[in-house]
Amino acid sequence: MGCCLTGCEKNWTDTKIDSEKALIVTPAGTTKADGGKRMKDGTFAYPIGSVFCGGTVADPQKGSSHRCHFYQEKFTEGPRRSEVEALVVIDGFRYRDVEYNEPGQYIDYIRINGLDASLGLGTGLTIPMNQGKYKGENELIKDVQIKSYKLASYNENEGHQNPDADIHIVITSIAGDIITIRFAHGVTPHDGYY
Repeated sequence: MGCCLTGCEKNWTDTKIDSEKALIVTPAGTTKADGGKRMKDGTFAYPIGSVFCGGTVADPQKGSSHRCHFYQEKFTEGPRRSEVEALVVIDGFRYRDVEYNEPGQYIDYIRINGLDASLGLGTGLTIPMNQGKYKGENELIKDVQIKSYKLASYNENEGHQNPDADIHIVITSIAGDIITIRFAHGVTPHDGYY
């Protein structure tokens, strides 16, 4: 009987996940882990191994698009999007005549893929944004705070990116779940799409 109380119910992972490079979901209540990513403290952690960003200028009079894809795997170059699903996708638009001075002000939507279904948020969660502000357009989401959205800087002298990205987004569900998207001290190379 002792085994059933201590060992048989173990459904979390012992794998250490760097909280500075992860999507972490802290459930409001007790959930049953289906995906095997639940940690001992009850959170669900999804590692972020690589982040790739890009954008295009379709109309120079209007501005430029922005995109950022977060992957669990560590890739040396941006994978083909038709072959690998991103854990998190962020898209937005920088308007030419707008002064951008707040973190992630140009973000127009956030999509999170592959969530554990037991969380009650669906396996794919799309959150519409309006130039970095959440206007309540998803019935499951209460609030979105973009605490930091700094992509890696480029070292002109050495010809590479500095590992100084700082992306920190906190999403609160109506039920009280906390979803944290965190990517710090890493690089955010171009995704290879033009």
